[in-house]
Amino acid sequence: MSRPRLISLLFGALLAGTTLEAVGFQAGPDNTGNEIIDQQDPPEEPAASEPPRTREDFRERLRDAHAEWLAGLMAEQAKIDRYQTRNFLGDRVQLEFVTYVVNEIEFVDLIDAGMDEYTQQAGEGYVYCIVDITLNNVSGISKIAHLTQCALLDAEGSRYAPDEDAIFALKMEYGRTLKRPVTFHWRADRLQPEVPVQAQLVFQIPEGMAEEDLGLEIPRPHGKVLVRLEERPEDDSPRVDRPASAYWSLQDGIPKQPKPASIELRLNDWLTLTKA
Repeated sequence: MSRPRLISLLFGALLAGTTLEAVGFQAGPDNTGNEIIDQQDPPEEPAASEPPRTREDFRERLRDAHAEWLAGLMAEQAKIDRYQTRNFLGDRVQLEFVTYVVNEIEFVDLIDAGMDEYTQQAGEGYVYCIVDITLNNVSGISKIAHLTQCALLDAEGSRYAPDEDAIFALKMEYGRTLKRPVTFHWRADRLQPEVPVQAQLVFQIPEGMAEEDLGLEIPRPHGKVLVRLEERPEDDSPRVDRPASAYWSLQDGIPKQPKPASIELRLNDWLTLTKA
């Protein structure tokens, strides 16, 4: 081999060794220079995730939120009740989401429905007491209300229930004569927000009671309110002007909570899921 060719081979070997060192090839006991050292960062550990909420967790949170909301509602009702200890004709009585105003009363012996089979005649020694009431829904959504549990009380505390046949006959009479509007069914009806409605209750009572002190008892889930069926005396003390009706939105009562995911299958839904 000639001397110039030998020098070229030695120079090429030296250059190749320098390049291998530069790109990370190293020779050693366990590394012959044919393996590449991994220079990447170690993988990050995944962050711990919160356990999924169960249906029971959701129900418990909903119960707690409802209990807190109901406690606030009762506290506000207690403030209103301070102005409702003595109620008379024309006073606005508020029981949670509904206000009641007893407008007037009337005593009659006969309720003429326009048809003999529905006309009602008070029994001997008795008279009908007609109570005209205005109701108003002061909540944010429609609400079912009724007057079936109302009772008429006399001075001795005797109670009288509404006369269903007489109320039906009165509705027919008012529909025929237009004497008073009837826009609410006393047994049960839906009240739209801030739309006052008018209803009538009829009680058959002894004739002598018409000259006595009478009261209309309006019940509620956590108590009752009595409205005396007479004008408020001018010297009634204390005479306190009542504040405006408290307005409570049922929609804002319970905060929305995310429900746990669930799959509910109906007929043919399984085929749709498999295709997806």
